[in-house]
Amino acid sequence: LTTRTVAFHKYRIMEVLNIRTNAELVQYAIRTHLIAA
Repeated sequence: LTTRTVAFHKYRIMEVLNIRTNAELVQYAIRTHLIAA
């Protein structure tokens, strides 16, 4: 698993969720209880 692979999957997930920034991604993760606040 390369960093490019991870970056690509992150990009695709963000595209599907209509998320544009890392901050929005973190907010989404907190809101959906994927990570603790």
